[in-house]
Amino acid sequence: MALQPPVGRAIRTSVASIGAALDHAVDAVTMTHSPVQSISGASGVPSRHRVRPTMDIPGTSMSSMTHNEHHRLRTLSSDMESLGSSREHTMEWKLPSEEQVYEKLPWTRGALFNTVVSTAIFLNTVWLGIETDLHHPEVYENQSLDPWTVVNYCFVFFFCVELLIRIYSRTWWPFITDNWNKFDFLLVVLSVLDTFVLVYISDGSGSLSALRVLRVLRVARVLRLLRFFRPLWLLVIGAVDAMRALLWAWVLISILIYIFAILLTRTVGFPHKEADAEIDRYFGNILYSSFTLFQVMTLEGWPTVARKAMEFEPWTWMVFVAFLLITTFSIMNMIVSVIVDSTLEAALDQKLQAMRDQEYHTSMATVKVDEVFRRADGNGDGHITKEELMQALLKPDVRLYLREVGIDITNAEFIFDVVDYDGSGKLEYKEFAMALVKARGEAKAQDVLALQCDLWRREWGLRQDLCVKVDERLKAVDQAIELLQSDLQILDRAMAEHE
Repeated sequence: MALQPPVGRAIRTSVASIGAALDHAVDAVTMTHSPVQSISGASGVPSRHRVRPTMDIPGTSMSSMTHNEHHRLRTLSSDMESLGSSREHTMEWKLPSEEQVYEKLPWTRGALFNTVVSTAIFLNTVWLGIETDLHHPEVYENQSLDPWTVVNYCFVFFFCVELLIRIYSRTWWPFITDNWNKFDFLLVVLSVLDTFVLVYISDGSGSLSALRVLRVLRVARVLRLLRFFRPLWLLVIGAVDAMRALLWAWVLISILIYIFAILLTRTVGFPHKEADAEIDRYFGNILYSSFTLFQVMTLEGWPTVARKAMEFEPWTWMVFVAFLLITTFSIMNMIVSVIVDSTLEAALDQKLQAMRDQEYHTSMATVKVDEVFRRADGNGDGHITKEELMQALLKPDVRLYLREVGIDITNAEFIFDVVDYDGSGKLEYKEFAMALVKARGEAKAQDVLALQCDLWRREWGLRQDLCVKVDERLKAVDQAIELLQSDLQILDRAMAEHE
């Protein structure tokens, strides 16, 4: 039966509506997920199993969701770049000047160089002890070669070369502004004077033998070990910082010793020093009593001293007990606590300074690497492509410079692919420079764990948003289907009327 034109147009319109509704339904639910994953329906709440969608959504109705995903991926990449530095950026650093970190020879601050120098200092320290016990200069008076002197020459020559290398690496003024370098320079100069100049002067005149007392200063070389052993240096720093509080503690102890010395001298020393020689030796005057009380405070032989005083004055046991409780068991423990507190503060300061230095080195390396890739940007659009990167890495000067700032050039291409999350094939050279600098060194386990947790959080949030979006689209599909059913009912009635 032929249909009337209006009826045919109605049928074609209804069929078009059916096709459009089916297209929207396919667009909304076309996704791939693992067998154990599911999406909630009308409730809009994601199920217990998390969804990993891979969607292919044509049309313009989902453009807002695609933009949202793109924005989230950008946010995730930014978080990955700033991993491990969020706490550092919340602090206000007092960065050192560039002169303090500039090195002509960067390896002079490396672990290998410091290990060699510290080993030489340690061997020299051991040698000084052996020389003190076993070296007898009179044995080698008639010999042209003294092996002990030759070994000492070798150590002095090594320390002179090490000092000259450090001065050349940092230049004179930045070198001498460091207190440790001043100390090293003074020790090396004294070693040269002792080993070469003083020997010839004394041999020539024979009247400067007293100046050989300066040889005692050789033992000061041992103090250079503090520079290379951080735990030992922290103890020294803690003790030095605690000196102000310790000074007043020692003043208090001296006052207490003086008070108790007067008491014991008047009550024990003066009345009984003629009756017993030991009483006179312990408490004969203020000086003797003070020294005796200092010995009692160290707990050495104090029962003997106390019993000797109690033979003549039995009540003096209370004096000794009170003195020990006040000094040994109270003030001395307070001194220990002050030293511990100062040591902990010194360790914290050292850690903060290391963080400041690391932040400064990172910023300086970022600026310099940024300059390298800015020059590699051939078209000057502020972006660097993978081809431009590979061409830049072929240049020997670029490869050498990146190695000097601690960047592994073998991973540069891989890092480019990681940061280029949208697959555009190009990156802002500043962004890429920052990624290269942050990728220096090896990742710690806590860094990897933090990154995994951040990815899980972002993924879970994205899945929740996708589930909400899918639920909204499913509701729209339900409404479209209801309209379609209504249109089909109208079509059925129209066809029934014309039959």
